[in-house]
Amino acid sequence: MQLLTMSRKPLNYCTSRNLRLLVSQEYERQLLQISNEQSDHVEQAAEYLVEQQQSPDITNDTFQFPMFIDEGMDDDSNTITISTEDNIYIDDNPAVDIQNENNDILSEIKNWALTENVTAKAVKSLLLIMRKYFKHLPTDPRTLLSTPRSTCLRVVEPGVYYHFGLKNCIINFLKSNSSYNNLSSIDIMFNTDGLPLSKSSSSQLWPILGSVIGFKEVFVIGLYHSFSSKPKDVDIYFHDFLQEAKLLVEEGLIFKSKSFNVRVKMFVADSPAKAFALCIKHHSGYSSCTKCYSEGEYLSRRICFPDVDSVLRTDISFIEKHDDNYHRGETPLVNIPHFGPVTNVPLDYMHLVCLGVVKKLINLWFDGPLNVRIRSSVEKEISFKINEIRSYIPIEFQRKPRPLNEYKHWKAVEFRTFLLYIGPIVLKNKISLDTYQHFLTLHVAITILCSRELTEELLLYAENLLKHFVITFKIIYGVHNLSHNVHGLIHLAKDCKMYGSLDTFSAFRFENHMQQLLKLIRTYNYPIQQVVRRLSEIGGNSTPQLEKDTDVIMWSQHKNGPMLSSCHPPQFKKIKINGLTFTANNLKDWCCRTICDSFVLIENIAYQSKQLVIIGKQFLLKSELYEYPWKSSYFKIYKLRNLSAELKSWKVETIVSKYFLYKVENGTFAAFPMIHSEVSEKQNI
Repeated sequence: MQLLTMSRKPLNYCTSRNLRLLVSQEYERQLLQISNEQSDHVEQAAEYLVEQQQSPDITNDTFQFPMFIDEGMDDDSNTITISTEDNIYIDDNPAVDIQNENNDILSEIKNWALTENVTAKAVKSLLLIMRKYFKHLPTDPRTLLSTPRSTCLRVVEPGVYYHFGLKNCIINFLKSNSSYNNLSSIDIMFNTDGLPLSKSSSSQLWPILGSVIGFKEVFVIGLYHSFSSKPKDVDIYFHDFLQEAKLLVEEGLIFKSKSFNVRVKMFVADSPAKAFALCIKHHSGYSSCTKCYSEGEYLSRRICFPDVDSVLRTDISFIEKHDDNYHRGETPLVNIPHFGPVTNVPLDYMHLVCLGVVKKLINLWFDGPLNVRIRSSVEKEISFKINEIRSYIPIEFQRKPRPLNEYKHWKAVEFRTFLLYIGPIVLKNKISLDTYQHFLTLHVAITILCSRELTEELLLYAENLLKHFVITFKIIYGVHNLSHNVHGLIHLAKDCKMYGSLDTFSAFRFENHMQQLLKLIRTYNYPIQQVVRRLSEIGGNSTPQLEKDTDVIMWSQHKNGPMLSSCHPPQFKKIKINGLTFTANNLKDWCCRTICDSFVLIENIAYQSKQLVIIGKQFLLKSELYEYPWKSSYFKIYKLRNLSAELKSWKVETIVSKYFLYKVENGTFAAFPMIHSEVSEKQNI
């Protein structure tokens, strides 16, 4: 196992003021160093000349000898020419390689400007100041960042479109990932969705995003913008992407003499975007399920889907249009070789489960049938518990949960946190037993499907749980509340059987990337040109970041932690293991489970016989957190208590997973393994 200690923060974390100060100090230091070294060289050359003049074999011919060359310098550029006359000539090239250091400064400024998304005006102001010390710097930030001066757009009514290129995106991905040597084929998943640019206008982007399955990176394949609406013609919108995808799938891709097979394996999107791309009925239509022939019923002024055993759709039935009520036109996606418009379009659990079913459940607890509504006092008690848990939220979570009465403003990650981690605790004894057990059914099923270790038995059990959830939903909340999303749960396990855990084909990564695109827009005039130029700057100036095999990174070194007699410094407060951060004596990030099933609270990180170890205390007792519909211990979810008073040590290699630990009552804690995708692509440490 390789270990790595983290150095000081890079230059791109500096403010503009500090950066100017650092540049000025560095310039003065270089001048002083050059002056001192040149003086030394002159003295050495004079001494050498005296020695040579005393020699009887000296001639009047000019000769050269190598100087005292610093490590890494070129011999040819650091010589002194000496003659027998009393003249000494010193080469103009200084001992310090200013050119290389200037290039480093140039690169640092580029990275700083791109990482911090600094405006062109601010970069130009900085360059004008730095030009006083470094004359080689440009005055125009467009020169510094290699900004393209023009953008070639294609008209796609009622807006414009720019195509970055699928092949270019894949090549850039391969350049930045050293693990491509392990790949024989490249499986692509793509996404499209609308991104509003303003609440006061209809200006919107519709990007075509892509990602290589098994990796977290997202790239922009194409970008559409309009001030009025989405593209009118789906064929014209997808034309460039489909032409390129078809060519890559049929002919493959060659990169550095290595041949790759390319396949477009998944289209992941929410229901409106799928309806647009596949030219099918929207989710409010009678025949709108993308997986089966279930026909909706109109009850209580809404479309509901009470049928759970309908005939399943197939790729052939879709292409041949067996269901006339389902199609609204011809989708161009069927032209992608080996792409099935049913099997290769999985359900996205971010929209289906988190923003769909979980949000609907909470909404029904506030405004649904009287038998499931919660009182205002109960809602305040639940919100109070949620606020208590906020102080225990690990660093890997993107958002802390908010009170229950603010659920209409929750983001998808907050609904996911509620479903997977805190709902089973805060809802217990606060809602009716039937309603609580119904919620636990969904919790257990989604926990199983989020797991990386899916078996046939678990998949079948999760499928039966979700079917039971839908049937029971009809009894508890009424058949008229069986929406398109609730119905879709019965098909979720089949997609997991084909593609793996839910996070493998969720839209979380794409939604996150669209927010990054939004940050690239500095004014709402010409938004597509701004995004294209910012992405070109980033792509043109970025250095490939090769994935490292480093397993462990330690930082925040200290000297005052609890120690065992067998342990020795250095000591660290923080350690990162395969993307998961553990912090000693921190309520949020100090709980882990070891290979011997010990639950440890980390109080220090040190060495023991030259091996890195964690020092902490372990819980002595663990019990079931719930037993319906299955014992929580099967999913490594426990209620922990009785923390030992004695310190012990465990090797870092024995850590199996990080836990989300929070207090339930005095001396008792709920412990959930962290399973969602943003924690790490490598779920098991």
